[in-house]
Amino acid sequence: MLLAPEVIALINAAIAFCFVAISGLIFVGLWKERQAGFNPLGVATALIFFTCASGHGVHAGHYLLSTGMYVQSDHLWNQAVADSLTLIPAIYYLALRRRYGLVIRGPHALLDFARRLDLAEALRSIGEDIAAQTDLDDVLRRVTRHARSLLGADYAAVVTTDASGKLCCQSMGIHNGWAEHEWRAAVFMDSTGAAGSLLRARQPVRIRNLHMLPTAARDEYAIHIAQGARAILAVPIARGTDVVGSLVVGYRSARALTSLDQSKMAALASQAAVAVENARLIDGLREAVHARDEFLSVAAHELKTPITSLRGFTQLMAKHLDKGGDQRDDQFRRGLQVVDQQSQKLSTLVAQLLDISRVESGQLSLERREVDIGDLAQAVVNSTQITSSRHSFVLHVEALVLAVVDPLRIEQVIRNLVDNATKYSPHGGDINLDVWKPTPDTICLAVRDHGVGIAEEQRAHIFDRFYRGHTGDHASGMGLGLYISRLIVELHGGSIEVESPPDGGSRFVVILPVRTGTADQSTTRDVAWDKH
Repeated sequence: MLLAPEVIALINAAIAFCFVAISGLIFVGLWKERQAGFNPLGVATALIFFTCASGHGVHAGHYLLSTGMYVQSDHLWNQAVADSLTLIPAIYYLALRRRYGLVIRGPHALLDFARRLDLAEALRSIGEDIAAQTDLDDVLRRVTRHARSLLGADYAAVVTTDASGKLCCQSMGIHNGWAEHEWRAAVFMDSTGAAGSLLRARQPVRIRNLHMLPTAARDEYAIHIAQGARAILAVPIARGTDVVGSLVVGYRSARALTSLDQSKMAALASQAAVAVENARLIDGLREAVHARDEFLSVAAHELKTPITSLRGFTQLMAKHLDKGGDQRDDQFRRGLQVVDQQSQKLSTLVAQLLDISRVESGQLSLERREVDIGDLAQAVVNSTQITSSRHSFVLHVEALVLAVVDPLRIEQVIRNLVDNATKYSPHGGDINLDVWKPTPDTICLAVRDHGVGIAEEQRAHIFDRFYRGHTGDHASGMGLGLYISRLIVELHGGSIEVESPPDGGSRFVVILPVRTGTADQSTTRDVAWDKH
């Protein structure tokens, strides 16, 4: 005897075997009938009754859930099959109790149980489909489509309230050629139609025949009657105690809408409320990200021009003094130096903002060529040593460490790491830089300081955007340097990590592939970095 894997069953002790088949046909005889072109089910879930016939066999019939019609098969089972059927009732009854924890008595109770299984499966599938959408319009379209299908309606609509309290039809699911353009995006007063009635009373609306309503009541539903509707059902779309809209279905003919229909709609509306809220949150986040990126881009460009002018004039004045100006005014000269240094910091900040803007827009350009990484490190040490009298820079480089990289970007990484090392060792000391090739295909760059170090709980976030491990006087900046360094290194196909040596301080290690492209190659890649 063949059994489908998704079968639960119960025996009616009187004379009838009652089965629920979630999928497939369950007995050999039925499979043979199906192969002969006869499919007694035709639906996903049905009750199958096997009844004894004069002691000579059994007749098979089934109850179609979709139509409520009982169908009797003319096929007569032989006695051998009938005898085999008597062996299974206890097994299936135990399986039913184990799976659902229920005791169901009689075919009518089992029929109701089967219908509920069908509804639960349908709602589960609908919920997965709706939850997969992140665009609000897509969510609303799916909701109306599923509502019309689940309720067998001629149209379905999602109606929400705008800021002024008026109702707005956000989405329509249409059948039989109804005029969608007359409904889609229509705005009407809150006293209009099933949606208005629902929002006023905070109760579902269920009308089996609009034409049977009193004249005054019919006027309230004129918008539905004008569209040819005879029956309507509306339920609230609510988040907690707040009703944010309504789900409405309509029919061209009168219909005896039941409490089960209302329950189906309520379950769908509950799923829709969560999906709509999630989609709105995602839309809000997208708008916030767009506004932020636009601000970063505008701010960076607006600041860059005056900063360039500021630096140009201070440098010009300094040259004038060097060529014969008032050499005795040392205070004036020092002031110019401070202005130049601070404008350089502002210029660096603007450059970082521009980099962030490029990253967030999904584009960061690399101009690759073959360079000696040791030369880049030496250039950073030479320029930093001039402005940092408290620190001693110790650079150790292997004879020749060549790689195909963007030299400006990699120098930016080295400078960020060195600046970070000097910043977090405010009392001075050695800053160690090492460049070497651990393998023929990789290059390592390490920057080590002997400063305050980084706590273990901070190391996991040290490369996050805007993260600052320390907030003391020595920790100026916006927390962008290490974040941008990580992005640049990863764009080169490398990695960066931080270590805490046992004797204190911090050690940052960059690992780069020797060749990530062709020399003199300009590349622009989409980037999808974690946006912390």
